[in-house]
Amino acid sequence: MFVDVHTHSIKADSQALQVLNILTNSFVDMEQTEYFSLGLHPWYVQEETIEKQWQDLIQNPFIYQAVAIGECGLDALHQGNYKAQLLAFERQIKLANELQKPLMVHCVRAVPDCLRLLTAATVPVIFHGVNFSFDKVKKILDAGYFCSFGKALSHSKTVKEYFPHLPLQQVFFETDDADIQIQDVYLQACLLYKIDLESLKNQIFDQFKTVFHL
Repeated sequence: MFVDVHTHSIKADSQALQVLNILTNSFVDMEQTEYFSLGLHPWYVQEETIEKQWQDLIQNPFIYQAVAIGECGLDALHQGNYKAQLLAFERQIKLANELQKPLMVHCVRAVPDCLRLLTAATVPVIFHGVNFSFDKVKKILDAGYFCSFGKALSHSKTVKEYFPHLPLQQVFFETDDADIQIQDVYLQACLLYKIDLESLKNQIFDQFKTVFHL
């Protein structure tokens, strides 16, 4: 079984277990799939609306069916709402702890701040869409967290160079919002890791069941 740990669109012809991310400004389509994550995306939170957004999230009855909280986190490219991002992220870390659900983290140019806030997390943490330098990835892995890779495995020379040296036990794969197939991400990982496809699928599926309490 292929596992697409983070996607924004369900691919009907996929042979993968897909975790659909529900964007904070819609909270729709929860019934498209058995597996989905729910949270406040850092792009969309604002100081003037954060309280309503927060109430919408915690009062959403689907929050108990979600397999993860997120994507949530910090994006330093959106400095105009960074204060609201910090507040939303802190609250979602506490929410994940209360519900004992893993966190799906969006992190852009904010690894130090994310790691600082995540010291309060008591649940598994997955940094999605990883396309960082190796020193940042090492800090994430050293903290005991997971890294999820998508198109960067094929498009980033830097990622392709360090990826084979990462512990497979802390890796996931995803399509995010890219026009790619999860099977192709797995095949690229097999080439880089020099591992057969079935072994890789089994490893990722087993740790998916463990991390997501399935």
